[in-house]
This record gives sequence, structure tokens and C-alpha cells, in this order.
Amino acid sequence: MKLKIEDEKFDSLKQGFKRDVTARPGLIIKALEHGASAVLQQAKKNVSGPVLSLRTGRLRRSIMAGRALKQGDTFSIWVGNRLKSGSQGVNYGAVWEFGSGPAVIRPIRARALRWFGPGGRPIFASMVRRPAQAPRPWLGPAVKDNILKIEDLLDGVYSHEQA
Repeated sequence: MKLKIEDEKFDSLKQGFKRDVTARPGLIIKALEHGASAVLQQAKKNVSGPVLSLRTGRLRRSIMAGRALKQGDTFSIWVGNRLKSGSQGVNYGAVWEFGSGPAVIRPIRARALRWFGPGGRPIFASMVRRPAQAPRPWLGPAVKDNILKIEDLLDGVYSHEQA
């Protein structure tokens, strides 16, 4: 479905926005990076207690924001984590965010899995059944908590052009 709006006011607003995009890309990029920084700080707080309890801090240290990019009239920036876990390269930040189904874990390069149990004794198993994990979102709420701030930053770019 395609929606087309034809209105003089809308056309002038659209032209004003296009003028801002071409005349002020640096301000738009700076606004997006400030917004991403706010999301980044909130996400780090979320994995440090309110949503997930802090164990090793690896997830918190892996959360980062990219640089804002401009491609044509489109601007983008990402916030997330780059921490992979296990031989399959599973992004366990995403597993916490969205949850996961049950799984069977088997060794790939060895005959058995090994971990250390109570008292530091090694435990061996040919497979392990991992139960399903409910989602515990840490990044989505950080974006939702800061979306108004990001909108205000971008609105500031537009009002700066009007002044």
C-alpha cells in the first residue's frame, strides 16, 4: 500500500526538511550521536541491575554505539552489543533481549562438554539440555525511554534552521 499526500503546507514542510538535510547534515549527525549516547548509557544501566544482574560485566562492556551515517537523504546510527558467545557465535545480548527456545548443547570439537561444578570439580557431559529463556529486554526499553529526547534533539536542528 502506498500513501501519497498532496498539500501545499505539507510540500513546504517537506521542502524545508530537505533544505535542512542538505544544509545541516552535521547538526543532524550530532543530534543522532547525542541521542545514541543517551540510549547507550541507559542500556548499560539496564544490564547492571534493573533488568539483568551484573555478573562478569562482559555484556555491559560490549555495548557500544556506532557513528551516525548519512546515505543520500537517510541518516542512521546503531546501538547494541558485539559480544559473541560459544563456538556458534551466538549474540547473547540478543538472547537476553528477545529470549530463546529450549536447546540441546553438544560438543563440537571434543567428545564431551566440561565445566566446573561446586567445589571446583570438573563435570563432563556428552550433551546438555538448556531450557527456554523468557525475554528480559534491556535495549528496547533504553530506546523507548530516550525516544522523546532524540526527537527533541532532531527538532532542535529544524528550529535552528528556522531562526
